[in-house]
Amino acid sequence: MWDLGRLPSQNKTVNTKYQYIAYMTKTKFLYGAAVQGIQSFIFQTDKLREMIGASELVEQICTSFFKKHVPSFNPDMLIVGAAGNIKYLFDDENDCRQLVSRFPKLVMELAPGVTISQAVVKISDHMTIDHISQLEDKLRTQRNKQFSALDSGYLITERARRTGLAAIKFENKEVLDIRTLTKLEASKTSEILKNKIKQEEGTRLPFDFEELAANTDKNWLAVIHADGNGLGKVLQLIGKALQGNGEKEIINAYQLFSMKLDESTINAAEIAIKKTLIPFLMKGSKGKPDVIPFRPIILGGDDLTIIVKSEYALGFTEEFLRAFGQETERNLKELFASYKINIKKLTACAGIAYIKASYPFHYGYDLAEQLCSEAKTIAKKQNTEGVPACLMFHKIQASFVANYKEIVRKELTCSDEFSFCYGPYYLEEAFGVSIKWLNEKARLLEKEGSPAAQLRRWLTERYHNKNKAAMLMERTIQVLGMDSNREKYIANLDLKEALHVNKAKNSPYYDIVSMSSLIKI
Repeated sequence: MWDLGRLPSQNKTVNTKYQYIAYMTKTKFLYGAAVQGIQSFIFQTDKLREMIGASELVEQICTSFFKKHVPSFNPDMLIVGAAGNIKYLFDDENDCRQLVSRFPKLVMELAPGVTISQAVVKISDHMTIDHISQLEDKLRTQRNKQFSALDSGYLITERARRTGLAAIKFENKEVLDIRTLTKLEASKTSEILKNKIKQEEGTRLPFDFEELAANTDKNWLAVIHADGNGLGKVLQLIGKALQGNGEKEIINAYQLFSMKLDESTINAAEIAIKKTLIPFLMKGSKGKPDVIPFRPIILGGDDLTIIVKSEYALGFTEEFLRAFGQETERNLKELFASYKINIKKLTACAGIAYIKASYPFHYGYDLAEQLCSEAKTIAKKQNTEGVPACLMFHKIQASFVANYKEIVRKELTCSDEFSFCYGPYYLEEAFGVSIKWLNEKARLLEKEGSPAAQLRRWLTERYHNKNKAAMLMERTIQVLGMDSNREKYIANLDLKEALHVNKAKNSPYYDIVSMSSLIKI
């Protein structure tokens, strides 16, 4: 591999010689790039419009922007070009050297704050799976290299108030830095993410948190992060099946898998939108299109990050997880069969962070990502061969910022180590407590005559004193039993089980009570 830090300049004679040798020996160059700092670039702001612009720029890097700057770009040589990853096979060394020397700077100018790692593997004859493995190893090494930001500025430079970065423009009574300005400009022409979701005529997506949270009880929003399970294993199986195959078949296989996976994720999101969001459009003002109550931030590969009105989040996530499994089964069936891969479908896990519209968004995203990771970790213990689809959620009610483990310790764990952390909730009941079960129990508390207030009191008492909590629950059951119209809640909410919490390690009532105030009736 070339030393990317010291690329020697070549004169015309040497270049011609390189081209001649490459032609005679069929030398090729497998180029790889990985975009770094995507999350921090997108979520370092609390302005939805800036996030939209940042997402647009990230989408461009691996698609139109890359194609534009590859000399003599050939779509048949593009192995992967999505979700922050690029793999391209060059048959001309000069073209490869030209891209390697220029592309990082071009990316940092397009999206200030983003950096990119590059690596190249020289191929003497034909590309094999081993060459792709070598490229991945080299990219992992390159990620450890530090890059200097192009927009740091001098100490004397005026600073943007929200970011602390060097200011370049004064606009609308605000001092803006190059990153913010670039994102705002990109949001004006954002097309890639918007075009991924087929919108019905007369509808549009929101551009501001205030608009998204309009008419929402107490301004609650949900940040949903979903991620596919076992993708690394699938790629390993495809690689193993491709051992000994020709270069063209390897490229076609990876192109097809990447395309079908991306298509499955987008289709799953569209299905979930139609089932859970379209029926509840936010009506625009007279003469303006209706607003779909959600905003995609990341949508591609096996990743989904969206912001949605809180009351639709659980239903949307459940439908997305179900549709993702169905779509991957349909779209990847032929590919898996052709390489004798014994996988029926892919699954995904998700995390939902419920936040106030005024809450720092990047903390909400971090929590959603941690919840998704926690769901995956627990689900893998259920079935290591095929991780079941599931989700975890948390409603942020404290003012301090902490990671999920700290939240569990401070908010969800009682003095006697009894826990209110009950997830994850599974798409299929065979693996554990289902999302459907949570939804049904939460909806019960929203009905007239439900013991919602008593359960909230029980949660408070159980946190401090288990004996007082037991007495309160006994009294609640007694009162409900005296009313024929309310007696059903004893069995429907499994209230008698709460009297035996000393035998259990956790309770679902915190989740049920939290969700009851968030879901759409």
